[in-house]
Amino acid sequence: MPVDAIASFVTLGKIYPQPDYLNSFGTSQYPTYFIISDGVDIKALSEKMTAFAIELAKKNGWNEEGNECELVPLNDVYFHAVSFPQHLHGNIKFVYIFMLVSILTLVIACINFVNLTIARSGTVTKEVGVKKVFGASQSQLFFQFLIESVIYCIIASLFAVAIIQIIIPEFNQLTGGNLSLNNYFTPGYVSFYLLIVIIIGLIAGIYPAIKLSFFNPVHYFRKFGGKGLSNSPFRTGLVIFQFAISIILVLSVFVVIRQLNYMKDFPTGFNNDNIIIFGIEGEVGDKRDVFKNEIMAIPNIRDIAFSSAAPGSVNNYEGFSYQGNSHGIPVFTVDPSFLPLLGVKINEGRNFSWERPNDRYGVCILNREAVELYQIENPVGKFLKHPYYLTTIPKDEIEIIGVIDDYHYLSPKDSVGPALFCYGDWYNTVSVKVNNSNFSETIKQVEAVWKEYAPGFTFKYRFLDEAYERQYKTESTLSKILVYFAFIAILIACLGLLGLTSFLAQEKTKEIGIRKVFGATNNLIISLLSTNFLKWVLVAIIIGAPLAVFAMKRWLTNFAYHTAVSWWLIALAALILLSISLFTIIFHIVRVSRTNPIEALKYE
Repeated sequence: MPVDAIASFVTLGKIYPQPDYLNSFGTSQYPTYFIISDGVDIKALSEKMTAFAIELAKKNGWNEEGNECELVPLNDVYFHAVSFPQHLHGNIKFVYIFMLVSILTLVIACINFVNLTIARSGTVTKEVGVKKVFGASQSQLFFQFLIESVIYCIIASLFAVAIIQIIIPEFNQLTGGNLSLNNYFTPGYVSFYLLIVIIIGLIAGIYPAIKLSFFNPVHYFRKFGGKGLSNSPFRTGLVIFQFAISIILVLSVFVVIRQLNYMKDFPTGFNNDNIIIFGIEGEVGDKRDVFKNEIMAIPNIRDIAFSSAAPGSVNNYEGFSYQGNSHGIPVFTVDPSFLPLLGVKINEGRNFSWERPNDRYGVCILNREAVELYQIENPVGKFLKHPYYLTTIPKDEIEIIGVIDDYHYLSPKDSVGPALFCYGDWYNTVSVKVNNSNFSETIKQVEAVWKEYAPGFTFKYRFLDEAYERQYKTESTLSKILVYFAFIAILIACLGLLGLTSFLAQEKTKEIGIRKVFGATNNLIISLLSTNFLKWVLVAIIIGAPLAVFAMKRWLTNFAYHTAVSWWLIALAALILLSISLFTIIFHIVRVSRTNPIEALKYE
């Protein structure tokens, strides 16, 4: 694990001297790591630690609830958002979604291979018949077609590697990853890849191999072979299946994009317009009053505030109790300008005051969720017990001076949680509200002041609205990747449909010629040829749409606030799929319908 520096907690305590810095049991801001001996039962050890935490709570008169301890393997921490909500994490469900979509897309490609192989059986059956007449066995023919399928798959896999090498920079830019094919050119990965390729080739080729190798040559020589093996209910079922997958992907894309837009437009309860945020470096924290005055002297600056975290992040959880009701909640250290800067109003009591020295460390403001959590009636003037004696609030009790409406200090993906705001000195972030005019010049002036107090440090600022929306990055990436997968799936399905249409048109040439001799119009021919294909697509929509709705409703339950799967989304997805399918087949059908019947019948 590459690191730039390692500091012990003892050293950290000297850098940030606080009373009982290392002896506090009420904070969740520091993950604790253990080296476990081999053979230790992790579950049993977690239960012992939980029992110890409960015993400690009893001893100190704290609430026994909420003291569960769970040991999580280090490899699982990134996807264990429940235990580590304040840290960067991924969503394992999205990984499963990408895996499932990849498999479904691969299934569509395999179905195409099966369908096209069966569809062209009219040209292959002659070869099979001749070989069988000259003594070829069924097993020989079976392995011939199976090996051909594997060879096709190996060739396709080489093309896939080349395509991945080309598009991987764009993929990394899309996902924020740093993938490289060079990391996978190892004997283990290459062997595994070849094994998967061979298995896919066998799966895709086994049904056509069975069908073709067991074909009776007598059928061909009796001229029943003109239709080959292509008119099969199995083939129809495969076409329906791949278009059902396509409608699921298209509808999923619509729902994900709609949910993403819904979250972006969701009222957060605070105003994040025209606010830039940046970290505290150098002497900015120690001389923040002077720094603030210089920033406020810049034209177009409306306000400035210091806080432990900006909206979109939490870096401190502490435990409080009221009349025996004990809970750990997020704690934000802010100055008196922070809430007004965000446009958050005090509904009960008052805000922190610069003119009241006792406000520093001695009082707090709660949001509505915190008031309900601690079950406090008329909270202003009441006191919360703070037995853990933590770094941000070094007192054993703290007075409630105000109550604010709930605002989403984290994203609307989750419901608003309880929060406590205190006025202290533990700041990590500076928020500056800027007027609309001359924005770039104002930021340059802010940077100039900042560099006076933090020479040698790079001024890294972000717009609060953009930083806040970064919480939707996973969903945004999901929507973009689903769009690509849906496009690929529909493209593959339509290529298969195009091939089937071409073979069907060849098979129907004689029938079309006879119908035209007896007066059938081009429109009638087009209708006859397209009806079956569109019927298959329609059946696929009827099957796939309910499955997509069910899956998307399940996915939307991951969000505290979510959109609905409206009927018009289903109709739009169905219309798009029908239109693309019709556009795919219409070229061949129109061309065949215009064929001169004499050309179609002169060799019969």
